[in-house]
Amino acid sequence: VALRSGYGLAATLHADTPKQLFTYLAAPPLRIPPEQLARLGLIIVLGFFPEAGGWARRVRATSLVLSNNRDGLPATLRLAEWEPSDRRFRHNGSREAVEALARRLGLDSGVLAPGSDRGLAHELARRQELLAVLLSHGETGVEQVRAAVSEFYSRTGK
Repeated sequence: VALRSGYGLAATLHADTPKQLFTYLAAPPLRIPPEQLARLGLIIVLGFFPEAGGWARRVRATSLVLSNNRDGLPATLRLAEWEPSDRRFRHNGSREAVEALARRLGLDSGVLAPGSDRGLAHELARRQELLAVLLSHGETGVEQVRAAVSEFYSRTGK
């Protein structure tokens, strides 16, 4: 019910790929319907990588969940992947990735475009400022925050 109402959810499961995750969730005993699986926002896959003196757990890949595929399971779009040889992330800056992520976040795709003067940092700063004001006024209740966020978006646009 909470997910259908628009609330977020975070969980951990053991799966090496998004497809493996969806297959597990769609199978008995959970049997989560594909239309509900497509409501997941982001999948973060962790992995173990060699580090000085041992192993370290790192984010291996992040994937955005899209609509359902022909096989009934949701499609995903890889946003970033860890490159152990370079010790850095390789980001998917394709137009498809930027537009899909912007839609999911409720932003204009220009905000996420590389080199944008509107930039993601600016958008995150605007949101952080709103949250700081709410906190400084002691407005932390669900209904108070929901109303303030709704007003913020109606006044400033997404």
